[in-house]
Amino acid sequence: MLTLSCLRSHGVAAAASVILVLAAAACCSQKNAQCPDKVSTSGGAADLDEEKCLQILDLDAQVTLGGAVKKAIGFLKEKNYQAIFEEIAYPQDVEDLKEEGHTMDEIIEAFASKRADLLLMALESIADAEPELSPDGLTATFTLSGQPAELSPSKTITMVRMEGKWYLKN
Repeated sequence: MLTLSCLRSHGVAAAASVILVLAAAACCSQKNAQCPDKVSTSGGAADLDEEKCLQILDLDAQVTLGGAVKKAIGFLKEKNYQAIFEEIAYPQDVEDLKEEGHTMDEIIEAFASKRADLLLMALESIADAEPELSPDGLTATFTLSGQPAELSPSKTITMVRMEGKWYLKN
């Protein structure tokens, strides 16, 4: 109600200001793409981890880099390879494979037999790692170590932020 009466009495400029203030209060930092660990409230500091913040804001885990990695790990553990290609894989990479004449079933079957276990191992190894971010903050590159690095030709995992979500681009 306060927002509506403010909009009526102060016009469009005030409406824009109110919307910006509300958005800033409700959203996580885009620079870090993570929710705050602690949020001050009038009653004191409340502990909010990333997962709780995403639930409060009703956001897909994929809006944060850590959330996207955890979401991919979950799909891989469930052997839900269809979801990997529908939700986590960089959309243009999937389209490129289709344009090469591969069906989605062929893509998923090849991934399941040759890459799924390696990707799961690699993602688990970077779940708590800090990536190297591009200057624009839209590309995160994780350097693999240990067995995932030995088995991976690229030795890295790259995540790309597009339209507010993180996608796996490898």
